[in-house]
Amino acid sequence: METLSNILKSLQGPFQLENDFDRPGNDYAQHMEVSPESCRTRCAGDGNCQAFTFVKPNPGPAQGQCFLKRSEPQPVANRCCVSGTRSSREETIIRNMK
Repeated sequence: METLSNILKSLQGPFQLENDFDRPGNDYAQHMEVSPESCRTRCAGDGNCQAFTFVKPNPGPAQGQCFLKRSEPQPVANRCCVSGTRSSREETIIRNMK
């Protein structure tokens, strides 16, 4: 059973990967990347990037598409993608409670 501190730790930190979620819209750049982690690194290194979505490659191609976002679009469940945001889940939860 997870303790409260473990749950809180899992909510902390920016750019946690959101598996099977798309964040459609607000794109300002698109790059080919090999993994969600490399897309996350590209976004983290760009001060304008507030979120990203990595579209998984179809069977065969070695690279997927990495979309950098100017803001944090609402997440939409979609197995095509892995997304992340600059704010932590904890910050998002607190912001949504206000």
